[in-house]
Amino acid sequence: MKKISVQDLWNKAAGTLKRFPFVLAFALICTIADINLNEYDDDADWIKRLAFTSCLAVPLFTGLKFLSERKQFSITSNIIAHAVGILLLLLHYFFFEQTEADYIQFGMYMVAGVFFVSVAPYFQESSRIGFWQYNKILILQLLLSGFFTSVLYIGLSVAILGSDELLGIEWGYKIYFELWIALLGVFNTWLFLANTPSDFDIVDKTEKYEKLIKVFAQFVLIPIAGIYFIILYAYGAKIIVNWELPNGWVSGLVLGYAGVGLLARLLLYPIREQADKKWVNIVSKTFTISVFPLLLLASVGVYRRVLDYGITEPRYFLIILIAWLLFISLYFLFSKQEKIKLIPLSLLVVTLITSVGPWGAFSVSTNSQIDRFMRVYSDNEQRSDTLISNDLTANEINANLRSISFYLDEQGTLDELKERLIEEKPDLADKITESLSVSELMSVLDITKSKSNKEYYNSGRDELTYLGDNLYFIDMASRYPGQHNRTYKGENCSAGVIYQDEDFILNVDFTSERFGLSDIRFSVDMKNIFSEIRSKYGDNNSMPRYIKHVDHEAAIMTLILSNINGKTFEDSGTIQSLGGFETDILIRVK
Repeated sequence: MKKISVQDLWNKAAGTLKRFPFVLAFALICTIADINLNEYDDDADWIKRLAFTSCLAVPLFTGLKFLSERKQFSITSNIIAHAVGILLLLLHYFFFEQTEADYIQFGMYMVAGVFFVSVAPYFQESSRIGFWQYNKILILQLLLSGFFTSVLYIGLSVAILGSDELLGIEWGYKIYFELWIALLGVFNTWLFLANTPSDFDIVDKTEKYEKLIKVFAQFVLIPIAGIYFIILYAYGAKIIVNWELPNGWVSGLVLGYAGVGLLARLLLYPIREQADKKWVNIVSKTFTISVFPLLLLASVGVYRRVLDYGITEPRYFLIILIAWLLFISLYFLFSKQEKIKLIPLSLLVVTLITSVGPWGAFSVSTNSQIDRFMRVYSDNEQRSDTLISNDLTANEINANLRSISFYLDEQGTLDELKERLIEEKPDLADKITESLSVSELMSVLDITKSKSNKEYYNSGRDELTYLGDNLYFIDMASRYPGQHNRTYKGENCSAGVIYQDEDFILNVDFTSERFGLSDIRFSVDMKNIFSEIRSKYGDNNSMPRYIKHVDHEAAIMTLILSNINGKTFEDSGTIQSLGGFETDILIRVK
């Protein structure tokens, strides 16, 4: 084994910087911006825009670099390609308004960036094994760099904790998150890029196939797919026998089965033509054929949810994924060439197309929910459509309308609902203004909270209310000085709310059997919220409702704070203690 010296590592790092200057520069900018947001609790609009935009630049310029190396771009072509990239980033920076829809769109662009890196050097190349080897190298390097980064983070975190406990150096709790951001943003990116392929002719000629990949696909992924197959087909037989509509949850399991099967197919792709590996083609064909009935089952499940609650972004993406799986399955069933490049390439195109425009996820979801609002708001006795049942009570209608309004407000599209109301209800034109909040709009429309659900808004009843459309509600009421430790319960769901004056942290632990979620924790620093309100509104003791979103990969929690009070030291203005505060809590499952 060749010895590696410090000089070798330095040369490797310098070579990576020379090869990927734009990528590493934007990775550093993103890291600094994220650390600044965390350290100073700074909600400055331009810093958030910079953080998210520079993050998008990392996969974008990585893919451009691979493309330019493969195609051997001239200096002029390189300048044009990077200028186009900068222009796209500037457009994102100026149009990023930090609504929930913008954050989802950012996620879609990041996914598209990953697919772009996956296919960039092979857009017009026919080497299928070369494409497979290239992506294998990227995935292995990603796993390796992630492992090294995690080990380094754990070691440095223990060192920081030791210096705190033994030497009395007070780093503060934020240092751990900032250390992770720094390592992930700079070290991990640098390490990953340092080992990416640069000579694609060598990659195209590589025939090495690690036995571990075959073992993983054959003895892990295929058995898992088999278990999914048995469960899904048994469930399909059950609903046929009982003659009932499938549960909307079945769509997720179908996507899981399809994803595991596709991954196994891709991992086994290089050995499919070997004489002793003919079983690979048999398994692949069997999987492809078995997907079609399950896609029909998933489609009916999604249709049932759309019928009840209209289209939202998650349901839109589910519909798109089902359509994409149908397309890919038909391709693999009838194509003799089976170009696996089509998988990431088609996903790249689909992701970009569905992220913008009137056909995109956000426009379709918004229009669907506004249409649903108008149908519910219209005279219930005169409706005959099947999207909203005619036997809804007045209280249920109001609950639906409030739920839709909150959803549109989170998406930043409440103004579109107001415009539609003014257009179809001219008598409301003088009452509905752009500045109306959701609560004020509900008052104008005479949409009150459900009397039958009154206990859901009484914190003394310890209720966690499911409002429909993936939305839960807690009225925390007044939280007085001292410790607040209460569990709010609903049907197959609960939320433990914990707050102690010593650390000013409000923790909400959320569980929902309906959506298969368990012990999701949201944390909010109430001291930071008090400082922000005090800085913004001074001593006038008046403020509008304060709204704070806390994101999790499975759900989003929203605090709607009505009031808060605390004590500060006169000489420094720092916070001495917090008194009571009153807030509503909304939790929306993604």
